Amino acid sequence: MGEKVLLVDDEERVLEGYGRTLRRHFDLVTVTAGDQALARLQANGSFGVLVADMRMPNMNGIELLAEARRRFPDVVRIMLTGNADQRTAVDAVNRGEIFRFLNKPCPPDELARAINAGLSQHKLVVAERELLEHTLRGSVAALSEVLGIVNPAAFGSAERLSALMGQLAQALELSDSWLYETLGRLSQVGCVVLPESLVEKVRGCERLGAEEQQRFERHPAVGAELIGRIPRLEQVAEGIRYQLRNYDGSGAPADGPLGEQIPVAARLLRVAVEYERQHALSASAAHALLAMRAQARCFDPAVLEALAALVDEGSPETPIRVMLRALREGMVFAEDLRTSKGVLIVSRGQLVTSRLRDRLHSFIETGQIPESVAVTAKLAEADGRGRSPRNA
Repeated sequence: MGEKVLLVDDEERVLEGYGRTLRRHFDLVTVTAGDQALARLQANGSFGVLVADMRMPNMNGIELLAEARRRFPDVVRIMLTGNADQRTAVDAVNRGEIFRFLNKPCPPDELARAINAGLSQHKLVVAERELLEHTLRGSVAALSEVLGIVNPAAFGSAERLSALMGQLAQALELSDSWLYETLGRLSQVGCVVLPESLVEKVRGCERLGAEEQQRFERHPAVGAELIGRIPRLEQVAEGIRYQLRNYDGSGAPADGPLGEQIPVAARLLRVAVEYERQHALSASAAHALLAMRAQARCFDPAVLEALAALVDEGSPETPIRVMLRALREGMVFAEDLRTSKGVLIVSRGQLVTSRLRDRLHSFIETGQIPESVAVTAKLAEADGRGRSPRNA
């Protein structure tokens, strides 16, 4: 039958009545309370439509649909109510973003038509999300990789930021994790206008001159303008724009929002970028977190605590050394890779791809870079591990 339909009403006789007619056409599941509905949605991701009664104890229909919208945004939401006043309708639309608003008693055929329309809408929502998560994700990955070649110092941290943003979004139970991962991956795109020496100074927490500071603070606006031209990445562009804006209203841009008015994506990115910077400086997750707590006014308290939980719970992988010729896709550089003249080729945290391996080939052939490098990777193969013959 396709996607399941979840019907919620605290009156069992109502559920029995609808069940007798609707089960012939739909894969129907019925529950009598809002918390039961959320548990079913959490346990089974195949629900396409949620139909909720308005008047229920403990959690009414508006509260249920609003929570479902936050946690399961793909599920199409329909409200049944015997109280058709304007206030109820406005709240249902604004808080629950409902698809249909039906009055009780609702004829079964009318409810069936609404459910069929909801299932069709669900298919459209899922198709659009898959387009975003696959087609757009691939385009973003290619863009990020090209930009990493242009400025390795700026874009080497992209994979770490992307992973951390995804973890923070999951910890805070935010939907559309792809958006936050993409934001992390593209957050430094504006650095293409900066000299690599300036980016290196920022990474090393060196003191910047007034002119250097102004140049650096302009990169989020440049990045936001570039990414804002790509359809469906408007929220990513907004997160990039305010990544240096502090929770207390300080930071760049000077005329930006503060506190909860700052887009949530930007608040996550502000924490992720600073953690990345502090971690690179101290090489210790605990020290990085301690430094951030000392300037806690700059960060959203909820995001900072989510980071603290991740740091406490995390078990970082132990780096291993592999021969450069034995690099495999999926490995991650655990240290910077530089030429014998000190030129940065690959930054710590960059993901190994086939194109990156091809790019490194000429450096390997001419002996311009070391023979081995430290990596962290679950996909590292045993034949790639080991020491350089010089140290064997």
